[in-house]
Amino acid sequence: VDVDLTKGEHKTPQFLELNSLGQIPVLVLDDGTVITESIAICRYLEAVHPTPALFGSDAVSQGKVEMW
Repeated sequence: VDVDLTKGEHKTPQFLELNSLGQIPVLVLDDGTVITESIAICRYLEAVHPTPALFGSDAVSQGKVEMW
């Protein structure tokens, strides 16, 4: 969802229907499913497109990603 924060678009009734807290990011899937929160969106993207791994391919790199 494209939102212009400088115009307050994240506080419009339309956006608040997607995320009642008015927070970004928000990902709306083709079927209308709404996913919020950066980590949830990244985990969804990694599950759908596993290569390359967004969260690292070994325990050390995964740990470093989670530290960020």
